[in-house]
Amino acid sequence: MSNTSRFCFDNLPNQISNLKRELKIEIIHKFFSTGSIFNTLLTTIIYNIYYMNNKKNKTKKKLKKSEKKIKLSKSSILNESISDSTIQVGDKRNRIIANRVAGQIINLSKTVIKDIKKLMESLQSKSSKLSDNYSKFMIKSHSSLSDKIYKRLKYDKQSIDSIKKNLGDYIRFTYIIRQNKYKEEVTRIIKELYIQGGMCSPLKPNKKVVMWDLGDYYQGINTVYKCNKFKNIPIEIQFHTQSSIKTKELKLHPLYEKYRKKCKTDEKKKLELCKTLSKKMLDYEKSIIIPKGIDQSDNKIIIENVVKFIK
Repeated sequence: MSNTSRFCFDNLPNQISNLKRELKIEIIHKFFSTGSIFNTLLTTIIYNIYYMNNKKNKTKKKLKKSEKKIKLSKSSILNESISDSTIQVGDKRNRIIANRVAGQIINLSKTVIKDIKKLMESLQSKSSKLSDNYSKFMIKSHSSLSDKIYKRLKYDKQSIDSIKKNLGDYIRFTYIIRQNKYKEEVTRIIKELYIQGGMCSPLKPNKKVVMWDLGDYYQGINTVYKCNKFKNIPIEIQFHTQSSIKTKELKLHPLYEKYRKKCKTDEKKKLELCKTLSKKMLDYEKSIIIPKGIDQSDNKIIIENVVKFIK
């Protein structure tokens, strides 16, 4: 091996020398003996390997250092009182807060769910039945509720107080009503809720609840009430027919979930996929038979009937 070759190689970092000794491949020695061009080539390759590994290690150290700075102590957050002041930009913090708030809401719901369930069951009749497996789904799962709160924290920038005030579907029941008794039974159930629930009122009085028109990807009535007897915890009550619940669960809802994820912005809604999904949902809506005597004006009629009944 020439002096030049030895000089080039000897000046490499110790890591490269160690690598050379570990390789112990005869062809390397041949490269070194045939001329400096091979020596230079191999030196460059080995040096690049060393350089890239070194760069990766430095990047990993920087990432760990950065993560350490934003790392939150879960125990410290759990000991804090949740208020607007606790909401910060940290994504992990939002997730932890969402998990905690979801737990608080579910625990509170469990204190009244037996009484609510008993009332909902008592409001059934020959023409109105609670949906199948209602006991299993009457309280929203922790993961689903936490995810909903997290999205409102992160994307909608809502405060904890605002989220708690406006969440209305973590206790929910669905009545399946005979087609020819629909309007009559909806009014009856709401009146009975007001009587037995004690000082009930809509969670959002001005919100549209009768949704039998086309274009909102839902066919039915969706109400949310809070009652003194149940600690003013919101109770979502949906009113469906056999036709509307079947179409909703088997066709509309799966498509809507896909549409909600893929078509969030107005710009994305113009995409061919979004247009196709929208058209399919509209077609399914049209296939549902609207109960006799129901139209959008009933949004006010149902509420007015209840108010008159209370007075």
